[in-house]
Amino acid sequence: MKKKISAPLAIFIIAVFLLIICAAILWEILISCQKPLDNTTTPTVFLNDFIIVSSLAFKKEIESPVSVKGRSNTFEANVRIRITDDDEKVLADTFTMGGAYGEMKPFSLDVVYDSPSASTGIVEVFEDSTKDGTEMNKITVPVIFQDYSEECTREGESACGPLGCKDCCSGLIRAEFREPMKNKNNQIVCKETGMTVHYCIKCGDGACDKIENWCVCPEDCQKPDPEDLELYPF
Repeated sequence: MKKKISAPLAIFIIAVFLLIICAAILWEILISCQKPLDNTTTPTVFLNDFIIVSSLAFKKEIESPVSVKGRSNTFEANVRIRITDDDEKVLADTFTMGGAYGEMKPFSLDVVYDSPSASTGIVEVFEDSTKDGTEMNKITVPVIFQDYSEECTREGESACGPLGCKDCCSGLIRAEFREPMKNKNNQIVCKETGMTVHYCIKCGDGACDKIENWCVCPEDCQKPDPEDLELYPF
């Protein structure tokens, strides 16, 4: 004679079965937020236990400034945002603030980024470890740069050629290259080249780099000591 399952045991088995089904459904929903379900579906939310990014989409076009929004629970509320193109050029590296101490709160920042040198790249949202600076709890979103152009001149490149001059990429200005030298009175003079040469530079960002110098961009570059300069040929 077969032994019948008691009613309480049957209810328990059914409850466990339903719980497993619900957990599986919830897991699929969470996974779908991190990656596309298929080639035609694009997620609108990226998340982990500490950071949620809701304003970006997988491999969709962005342009500067790009709105980066979401919710976070990080140490001292700091949320770091970095944009890099596929040529590994860092276009923006900044931060904003969200929630902390176990409480998820919203963060939002319109990020202005430099002209990309590639048509695609990534937006990273993460926090830095206070122990060793390790990048933690990172969300990475592949994007397409709508403002990428092969026709514009990039930072440090010559803007003019035999066929004329091209516009500088967004955020850059065209400047004539001149070199600081000294005259016989030990005064600084800006020597022009034999032929006019224009470069695209990012003057005003506080960094004296690429082909910038005090004559080209005094806002970013320190005035040199005449003793360190060559004598201007007369």
